[in-house]
Amino acid sequence: MNSKPYMNPYLAGVLLGLLLLATFYITGRGLGASGAIRSVVMATVQTAAPEHAQNSLMYTDFVENDGGSPLRNWLVFEVLGVIIRAVFSDVLANRVALK
Repeated sequence: MNSKPYMNPYLAGVLLGLLLLATFYITGRGLGASGAIRSVVMATVQTAAPEHAQNSLMYTDFVENDGGSPLRNWLVFEVLGVIIRAVFSDVLANRVALK
């Protein structure tokens, strides 16, 4: 089982930086998992404690902007795509094996 070498970390850093700049230019916000986690937590609190969510400005702002569902936030799909791509990449590079 020969695994492929990792990408040069300096090249990966430059490419990630260019991707981040492009994301700011195209969407007006950066990349990050914190936005996806925020959406999931907000929806969970809204479901588990609706009275608390109605009395808090932070939660009412979430409902107004994101519709109260984490599936209306593109960052959730970004994080899911990162997870799926990581598994796919590891399988292609022979870094995944059942033991």
